[in-house]
Amino acid sequence: MFSNEDNKSKILQIALELFSKKGLGESTVDEIVKVSETSKGTFYYYFKGKNQLFLELLETGVEFLISEMKKRTENVENSGFLYIKNNVDTQVDLFIEYPHFYKLMMSEVWHLEEIWHEEVQRIRKRYLSYIEEIFVWGQQHQYIRQDIEIELMGPALFGMIGHMSMHQLMTEKICNKGHIKRAVYSAFFNGILTRPDINIKF
Repeated sequence: MFSNEDNKSKILQIALELFSKKGLGESTVDEIVKVSETSKGTFYYYFKGKNQLFLELLETGVEFLISEMKKRTENVENSGFLYIKNNVDTQVDLFIEYPHFYKLMMSEVWHLEEIWHEEVQRIRKRYLSYIEEIFVWGQQHQYIRQDIEIELMGPALFGMIGHMSMHQLMTEKICNKGHIKRAVYSAFFNGILTRPDINIKF
């Protein structure tokens, strides 16, 4: 996610790890500077403060994830349901490959109520809007039911993949991506009821 070896990339990488482990509130600029082996002068040259660093970290990460999803699914865009399935697979893969960033999104972004939260929500919506586009495509091509509320599907899918992946990462020595993907297919796409004729009132 941060391929450069410059001081800014080092600060972003260390901040990502600290924020995901300790939380935004418990991580300090002094700690970020110390672990990244930089200086306060270098830190404040690139960032006005911890909040501005967090926003840039979040925006950089979201744009990276979207670009990766597009790149990994570009060859299946016109292959029917495989387009939707491949996007799910890619999200699982990215969650396991970049656990610090996804943990940051789950633990901080989804419930952040700081005074600058509007900017966070803008970045969050950028990610969810991309997921929504996939579901809109699915409805247009008759792969997804028309009664599905698209706006709720992005957070639902992210939450399902996120919690399943975090559970695997915390409880298993080797994370099995296949298990997570099959669980998402079963619960999210097929449902969990054994009898489709059960009368459920909404």
